[in-house]
Order: sequence, then C-alpha cells, then structure tokens
Amino acid sequence: MSIDERWRDALLSGDDARIAAAAGALGADHVAARAWAARLAAMLEGTADAPAVRAAAGRALAWLGDPRDLDALSAIPAGPFIGGEPGVARAIAAPYRIGRYPVTNAQYERFVAASGHAPPVHWEAARCPRGIANHPVVFVSWHDAQAYCAWLSARRGIAYRLPGADEWERAARGTDGRAYPWGAAFDTARANAHECGLRGTTPVGAFADGISPCGALDTAGNVWEWTDPGGERGPAPLRGGSWMQYGLFARCAFRHAEPRHAVLNDAGFRMAADD
Repeated sequence: MSIDERWRDALLSGDDARIAAAAGALGADHVAARAWAARLAAMLEGTADAPAVRAAAGRALAWLGDPRDLDALSAIPAGPFIGGEPGVARAIAAPYRIGRYPVTNAQYERFVAASGHAPPVHWEAARCPRGIANHPVVFVSWHDAQAYCAWLSARRGIAYRLPGADEWERAARGTDGRAYPWGAAFDTARANAHECGLRGTTPVGAFADGISPCGALDTAGNVWEWTDPGGERGPAPLRGGSWMQYGLFARCAFRHAEPRHAVLNDAGFRMAADD
C-alpha cells in the first residue's frame, strides 16, 4: 500500500481515533493538509462515491478543517413562482439571499463561545463533537436560531434572519413547481432521508445531486429547517424533511410545525438576508 493509499485508508476509516492521528500527522505538513482537505471537499460534494463514503470524507474534513465557505449565500430575485400543493401562483416581493448550507455545528460553536448562549444538549463542555463539526447543528429551538442570527448580524453588520416559508420554498424548488429540488420524484442518491439508511445527519453538502435551482444544498433531507412564521402566533414552520423522515416529507411544499421552544435531534436552520 502506498503512502497516499495509507492516508486515504485512515482518513476514510470513520474511526475518530485513526482520523485524529492522521489529521495530527498531516497538521505538521501544511501543504499536504491543505491538499488533502481540498481532495476530501471535492469528494464530499462530488457524485462519484456512495453516500456513506462521502459522509466519511466529510468526517475526516471536520478533523482537518473544512475549507469551504459555509457562510455562502445564494441570491434569489423577486418575482413569481409556483408554490404549495397543488401548485398555485405565488410571488416573492423583494430579492433576498439564502444560505447555501444549513448552519453547522462549527458555526454555532463560535456563537456559543462568543455569546455564552446555552449549547445544544448533546455537546460536552460547550463544544461540538469534533467529527461532526461540519454537520448541521441540531437540538436548537426556533428561539436559538433567532439568537444566532441576531449575534451574527451584530458581528458583521448584515441583517441576517430566518427565511420566510415562501422564501424557503422558492429557494428549494425554483419557479416551476417541481416537487423536489431536482424534479418530480424522490431519489435516495440526492437527499439524506430515511430511505438512505444513514441513521443520522451528514456533512452539509454531501448530496450535491440534490442541489436546488438557486444553488442551495440540503433543502431536502438531512435536517428540518426552522423558518419565520411571518408574524403568526403559535408553532413555527419547519421545512425540508430530515434523515429520520421518509422522502415523502422532504417535498419542497411540505409544511410541518413545532412549538418554538422545541429542540429536536433532526431540526436545525439556515440563514437568509435581504439583498
């Protein structure tokens, strides 16, 4: 086995001890570490490998340091789109931007460290498990998501917020009323839903074939996403389905709701901002 093959075997082993040892060794060689991070990121957001292999690449990337711009936003213009089920004409009144990815554990960890906000209940010592740093944050309520957006807004001078339900749906399905971000039928190769059998969250962007027309990833499956109820009282809407739910619930138009204080092991959020 060549040195390159040995690195690949260790990094894709799914064993945190082996990955940590390999990441530590690579850390002494910054050029090699950056090269492997780039290779793993390309594998993660590629389509040649099986979902389990892409998830393993993402786990290794979490240890090495994920080089992707996880704060990236996709721009969406104002205008009409087909929304709901059955599809009806709706309109987005003003242009906006929406997160290309759901907010990750690593991003939320920075918020917790800087603000003193309570961490998700499954973290230890206010730190997320290292191997899932680039997975979407879960066990966060609608109020937690709002607090994160307010913190980041103050830090960057940009008014981040949760997307409205129609904004989220327009980002996920485009303008033509398709059922899923990619088309009419559910496909296990395009989303982390129950049928995939992965039994947990996956690194954001691991299902690149499920990309939406605007360039947003993971709008079907992985985690439910909190959205803004637009002034309505009561439960807040969640969109997109999750790893626990069948693909039927990952339809772009499907709407679920939970109490705003609820914290779930399959619910997170993504940000939006006015353009």
